[in-house]
Amino acid sequence: MNKKILFNSLLGLMLLFLAGCSGDDSEPDTDVEFEVLDRSQTVAGEGFQNGAELIHDEDLLRTSAEASGVDIDADDIDFEEELLFEVSITENGCGFSLVSIEDDDGLLKFMFELTPVAAGEADPDDIACTEVANPAVFYVKTESVDFHNLDVYGSDMKYE
Repeated sequence: MNKKILFNSLLGLMLLFLAGCSGDDSEPDTDVEFEVLDRSQTVAGEGFQNGAELIHDEDLLRTSAEASGVDIDADDIDFEEELLFEVSITENGCGFSLVSIEDDDGLLKFMFELTPVAAGEADPDDIACTEVANPAVFYVKTESVDFHNLDVYGSDMKYE
């Protein structure tokens, strides 16, 4: 009888160990697929603000494209299946490149990095960029995703 209890105990421990080893400890994928359709440094009106806005139809796209001078064909976007964002950020002399969009429980984070860093040409600590404040507007198409808020980050710093 003792052998049977010992065997069952060992078997139970082995199963617990194997279940722990085979479990998926990794965090769920939070990256959102995206494509930068166009970019502009022409900003309509005064009062440029960093941030992101959803362009939800062809009329809004046409108005935004005319104001910024970008060339985006509305036929390239399926407004039923995809999202289009106008993302504005103030760049320094090095410029910014969009490297990822993260979905943090409905908070979409547009993650920009200094262009030389994003291109793999430099280490962030070795870059000295001029302090020129250039407004830039990116038009970003993503897969459909549920969100409740949008944030813009440049080199891990949140832009307000």
